Amino acid sequence: MAANQANSHPWFEVCHPRPTAKYQVFIFPSAGQAGHYYREWDKNFPEYEFSIVIYPGRGSRFGDKL
Repeated sequence: MAANQANSHPWFEVCHPRPTAKYQVFIFPSAGQAGHYYREWDKNFPEYEFSIVIYPGRGSRFGDKL
């Protein structure tokens, strides 16, 4: 999935888009874990692009039906 596609999808938040990344990692936060915890991972792993899954009722999708 290209970074611009992930950014336009309500289920995914791309931490920092990297079109030249070797790997794309999808993070599924555990119950009660905030997705923003993972936003800084890319500083230590520049060859990766991290996409956080945003669940309904959480974060930017707080108003979505469960």
